[in-house]
Amino acid sequence: MISVIIVNWNGKDFLPDCLRSISNCKRNTKIEVLVVDNVSDDGSREWLTSEKPMKILSDVPFKAILSEENLGFGRGNNLGIENAGGEYFFFLNPDTIIVDSAIDRLCEALQSDSTIGAVSPKLLNNDRSLQESISDGLPSPLKIIAQALGISRKWDHTKLCAVPVVWGTAILAKRSLIDEIGAFDPDFFMYGEDVELCIRIGKSGKKLVFVPNAEVIHLGGKSSEQAWEASETTLRKDKADILIQYKCLPRWKVSANSAIRGFVYSAAFLRRLLLGQPSSFLKEHIRLHFYTIFDGGFEVANGSKR
Repeated sequence: MISVIIVNWNGKDFLPDCLRSISNCKRNTKIEVLVVDNVSDDGSREWLTSEKPMKILSDVPFKAILSEENLGFGRGNNLGIENAGGEYFFFLNPDTIIVDSAIDRLCEALQSDSTIGAVSPKLLNNDRSLQESISDGLPSPLKIIAQALGISRKWDHTKLCAVPVVWGTAILAKRSLIDEIGAFDPDFFMYGEDVELCIRIGKSGKKLVFVPNAEVIHLGGKSSEQAWEASETTLRKDKADILIQYKCLPRWKVSANSAIRGFVYSAAFLRRLLLGQPSSFLKEHIRLHFYTIFDGGFEVANGSKR
């Protein structure tokens, strides 16, 4: 059985469509659905505890888990894991739509090889265009420079292949893998926890596989849009990236990466300043990487120092 775990925060407008797509998708695999609500104030909790989700899901077992605090993405999923009964965990964002037989295709890929620990589908935008969801994993000075120049590696999203990192929008993982490597790192609130989990999957010797014939529509960033301005979201992602590095890389590599990133942000700041474009939002990024060069970035990244 697959336990579909959805962490919700103020997702009442799109969560019903997500559940409806799960109920309507073509599948032979037995599933259950668990929705963890992170203290939503948009009526989600009332909706989840009504009969409406069960009517949408019909014969699919459903459980609403109402957290007493906003646990964020990772810890919210961990709460779902604690209440799940499946041998597979499907971590799924609430702003998604399952397309056709995506769940069965993911399960087939996961079961096809004992060396595969987790799989992820192709993500699509609402207009069915590709949403690139594969990345190279941990940064390096060369990768940062390539990204700044717009020549970073482009992954082929048409081939079934092992990949280093995927977005946490939709990941199907074996329970045995999570039991072995642990669940999501609770130090991350939102952003970065999916990357850190993918890195641990790779270190365990298991494969993380991209499955292009399984498709999921991802509306994208609906929770973060309600919580933060775009500049704050970008800064939070930057902090999460540094926190990942502190956990996975030697300190000198973390400092080297921040030196390069700090230079890139400084160049962007000066360019925008000379062109009369908004630039003040970049100051926080420059400050963050300055602290990181001198090994103070961990405190800033995890929020203990402002």
